[in-house]
Amino acid sequence: MSDPLSEKQIDGPLSAGRLHRRGMGVAPSPFNAVKFELALIIVGSVLVMLLSFSNTFSAAGQWLLLGGYSVAAALWMVARTGKTLRRLMNRRDAPDLTDGGQKRQ
Repeated sequence: MSDPLSEKQIDGPLSAGRLHRRGMGVAPSPFNAVKFELALIIVGSVLVMLLSFSNTFSAAGQWLLLGGYSVAAALWMVARTGKTLRRLMNRRDAPDLTDGGQKRQ
């Protein structure tokens, strides 16, 4: 049984009855996987930047490595966000974002 003091009901139009535990949490969202992948890409970009500073790459090689990673990461994020958005909009019970979030009829 959970401790009633460790949970509280969040009120408001965006909460939809979620329970909030003490500490930091992420609200349920279909874009949470995309956010996680963005965090991985950011960590990866730091690693690629550190790799590019090694003495084995020329200046052109550094630009090519960083530019290639950046373009690939941007294309990946655009594709994943688009896929998630299409899947969300194709659901029958999904809110229609064009009319203020009302459910489709």
